[in-house]
Amino acid sequence: MGFEIDFLPVGDGEKGGDAIALRYGKLDGTRSEQVVIVIDGGTKESGENLVKHIQEYYKTEQVNFVISTHPDADHSSGLTVVLENLKVDNLWMHRPWEHAQDIKDAFKNGRITGKGLKESIKKSLENAYELETIAKRKEISIFEPFSDLSKKDDKLIILGPSEEFYEDLLPNFRETPEPKEAVAWPEKFVTVVKEVVRWIAETWGIETLTDPEEGEISAENNTSTILL
Repeated sequence: MGFEIDFLPVGDGEKGGDAIALRYGKLDGTRSEQVVIVIDGGTKESGENLVKHIQEYYKTEQVNFVISTHPDADHSSGLTVVLENLKVDNLWMHRPWEHAQDIKDAFKNGRITGKGLKESIKKSLENAYELETIAKRKEISIFEPFSDLSKKDDKLIILGPSEEFYEDLLPNFRETPEPKEAVAWPEKFVTVVKEVVRWIAETWGIETLTDPEEGEISAENNTSTILL
């Protein structure tokens, strides 16, 4: 099985990794023998570049999986362009507004309702919510990638986060009200990363991840989808 991974530049071109196109399978075969995936889309401009890249180099208008790792605008905004301009089969994304009822009691303001919190998160994360809106309009299947749920593809392994871990960190998102008590997410995240590193090292005999420095990573980033 062959594979190809393309990291497209985002913004001023000094960084990559926020707009990724990849495909695997029989690359010299027919389209049906390949799987095409987009992971994050960067800005609107990089989203347009992703569309052109897939059309020109992958010779297709179809994307099997679009994956939004977390809701930051510089990762999710460009994916709206991909959804609008290509035929997408599946959208993998977390929908924090759908967890509002479960976390409404985690905030200092005791008058917050699940419905009110849901609408507030939708407005604050408008780029991410736009992905859901487009997907529903175009009848694209939406799946929340949690490690404790049945995965939708045998070749993609969801390492994290679990749904419980995600909801633990959700009250610490920048877009949510002030929580009753800040969750010690750096320690939790370090534990998860160490488990992932250990699993990869034992399985492949190599180490590809390093422990994050405490305080470096936001709650949004810590809830990012981790795939293998």
